[in-house]
Amino acid sequence: MRRVTSSQRFDSRLEDPEGRQVCVVTTASLPWQTGTAVNPLLRAAYLAHETKCQVTLVIPWLSVDEQKRIFPQNLSFETPGEQAKWVKDWVLQRCGFEASFDILFYPGRYDTLFFSISPSQGSSVIDAIPPAKRDVAILDEPEHLTWFEGRQRWTDHFKHVVGIMHTNYEAYVREEAGALAASVIARSTTLLTRSHCHKVIKLSDAIQPLPRSTTAFVHGVARGFLAVGRASALQRGRNVNVDAAVSSESEASQADQMARADSKDEASFGKGAYFIGKAVWGKGYGELLSKMSQAGKISGKYLQLDCYGHGEDIEAIKAKARELRLNIDFKGAIDHLDPVIHGYKVLVNASLSDVVATTSAEALAMGKWILVADHPENDFFRGFDNALIYKNEEEFASLWEHAVSNDPPPLTQADFERLTWEAATQRLLAAAAIRADEWPSTATALSDNLAWTVYRPFSFVEVVSRVVGKHNGGREAEADLQRLLREDPNTDLVAPPPPDRPRFRFSMSYWHDSGFGVHIGNPQWLHRHHPALDWRPATTPAGALQPAIDSMAGGAGAR
Repeated sequence: MRRVTSSQRFDSRLEDPEGRQVCVVTTASLPWQTGTAVNPLLRAAYLAHETKCQVTLVIPWLSVDEQKRIFPQNLSFETPGEQAKWVKDWVLQRCGFEASFDILFYPGRYDTLFFSISPSQGSSVIDAIPPAKRDVAILDEPEHLTWFEGRQRWTDHFKHVVGIMHTNYEAYVREEAGALAASVIARSTTLLTRSHCHKVIKLSDAIQPLPRSTTAFVHGVARGFLAVGRASALQRGRNVNVDAAVSSESEASQADQMARADSKDEASFGKGAYFIGKAVWGKGYGELLSKMSQAGKISGKYLQLDCYGHGEDIEAIKAKARELRLNIDFKGAIDHLDPVIHGYKVLVNASLSDVVATTSAEALAMGKWILVADHPENDFFRGFDNALIYKNEEEFASLWEHAVSNDPPPLTQADFERLTWEAATQRLLAAAAIRADEWPSTATALSDNLAWTVYRPFSFVEVVSRVVGKHNGGREAEADLQRLLREDPNTDLVAPPPPDRPRFRFSMSYWHDSGFGVHIGNPQWLHRHHPALDWRPATTPAGALQPAIDSMAGGAGAR
């Protein structure tokens, strides 16, 4: 057990002359181009590149069928090794240096309710990490990772656990399900971060107040975007020295090639406004369409926008745009670094549900205007001259017209450096440090443990896990990783299975003579310790869950 007591308090930092073992754990992986895939990957890459930390990236493995469902361009991988190589090749191409971190996989499943990946209900992410690596854990989206983690607490297995809050789930749920559901999410987020984290980092104050939290934007922008910004400045005759931010030979070469590009549209700002983002309502499309409609009425002009992205709500978004008679050209999914994007003057992002929009930071790095709302999620951008922040529809309309009519000013040297992942890594090292007086007191630790005890049974409710998408995908991913271990016991991509231990969960498929039984515990344990009770498999509709529950309990027909 790793829990820190009041008598063991000490300063704990990620920086160490000997190099600490750091596991960066997240709920998504490339080639899915989502923030919880890209940012943790770059965090791991730069921690390994810039510090002495021994870094391991811990990511979900999905069944091939689920990969095909969410990965772009019909990409899929038959083995974890293939995906690990693809991820590391992407780091080399995007960052300009070799990926010097390890990769571990845990079985995941795609949740059809939240359109996101969750750990498979049949396993614990902690078990995917060998004990020798359990020193520092950086949990990207700790609440998401632990919604259904009822077996273990991260703070029991790691000396220093930092949670990084990416997503404003409270805002998403309020929009989709109302204030009551949002309140439940907010309370569960507080409970889970208390239970699993020694310290919490909020990317912005768009996230609710949380215990033991600090606010710091610990993300950066990949160097390729900075190279595009440098090329754009050179193309327009601006003598901007950003070599300190874009320093490798490959990056300088990329920038020079961009500067010499024959296409004026691609190397300078020959296009107008665009938006890029996953096509789901929660990514700000509702606010964007509403603001465009209202601004058009105020200005008397039809605002023209090119929109890039794909997702589950794309047809509904298109239909709403047609209903409002908006001039939006939906162009499908594209990488934000694609040369097609380089010529746009302004990124328009009206979202009020992001924490900090990665695309806004990337657009700034490329030297563009960004048009964003006066909202805590955009606080990091307030110091940039080419960040246009509006408070109402009138300002939205006037700033849009200003942006499409004028070239943005080039970023300063300090601006470029502030956007780099090197600077973000330094912000992370500072924010993640825990002083001796910041460790939870004995009373707080007891309170945290009580919170965990209260929440823990609910994470096992089979009906809940099925509602959020528990299906064959998770079991197939588990089987894939078990097969890899059988074929290559020495693989460094999957941890050996832990020793067997009791698994406690709600069982909803056992009856007692007196009626329906809902109990916490392993059925074998109940039968062994209470043999007089006539527990038997249900033959009613509840028995439909029997095969899955028997499998999790240790075998069919367990009593």
